[in-house]
Amino acid sequence: MPTSSERRTQIREAALRVFARKGYQATVVEDVAEEAGVSKGTIYTYFDRKEELLGAVYEGMFEEMEARQAQILESDRSPLEKIRALLHDFVEIVGGQEGRAQVLLDIWVAGMRDPDRFDINFAEAYAQYRALLRDLLREAKSRGEVPDDLPDVAPSVLIGAIDGLLLQWLLDPDSVDFPGSADDVLNVLYRGVAANDGAGG
Repeated sequence: MPTSSERRTQIREAALRVFARKGYQATVVEDVAEEAGVSKGTIYTYFDRKEELLGAVYEGMFEEMEARQAQILESDRSPLEKIRALLHDFVEIVGGQEGRAQVLLDIWVAGMRDPDRFDINFAEAYAQYRALLRDLLREAKSRGEVPDDLPDVAPSVLIGAIDGLLLQWLLDPDSVDFPGSADDVLNVLYRGVAANDGAGG
């Protein structure tokens, strides 16, 4: 007999699969119940409404990213290598599994429209990620890996480039290859932030 926590996780993971196939708007609670192999009533034992399911999916994706981030930060990589690994990890989590990027877009829309109802706080998540990148860039600066005058906006630029590529991929997947191009984008960005000892004045 699954524990309450295990059942909640089972339902959340089923919701992620259904949202990935059908989209959040087209999904009804019965779809999630069928995918999870439980009754509709069981869904409502753990989630009061469909919006809470989307919030739980967001929470699960965020927890997965945090766990993988911890492994990267504890590694012996250099600061810039850690940033590359963190951003590449996001690409792998979102773009490496079919439908996950579309689910993230649904989460973005919900989080901007009514964060309290969906229990999705993207502003806080972005603030945490910017702070993390800022700390790593500060360490890279102390090691001479990036220029001393690197603008404070650099963390936002790094995040924005990946987010922008993701959005273009969702809108025009035939022209933009998000999973395949992400490393090239990081290389372009790194040429911009890395210290250039040969640069002349």
